[in-house]
Amino acid sequence: MTATLSRKLRELELYFHAQRGMSVQISAKQVAALTDQLAIMAKLADGMETELEAFRMLEANRAGRRFMENEATEVLAASSTRAAGKILRPDFRRKS
Repeated sequence: MTATLSRKLRELELYFHAQRGMSVQISAKQVAALTDQLAIMAKLADGMETELEAFRMLEANRAGRRFMENEATEVLAASSTRAAGKILRPDFRRKS
């Protein structure tokens, strides 16, 4: 069974919900177990945050590339018809 953050949080919520309204004593062993569970949840949250950050960076890069492509297309379209309606085609061949 794979650990998920929501499942681990739900387990803790159900455990403490059952203890609601009661005086609770936690032994050293239970504190250690709770600390281990919290450490697992922190690692799961870190992984999710890293994945989300990477996804957002990818999306920003895609948007940036689209913007640059549109800007370049507009500039090239404007420059190719600038000279009194004549279409200018650049010649990139090397001269020997």
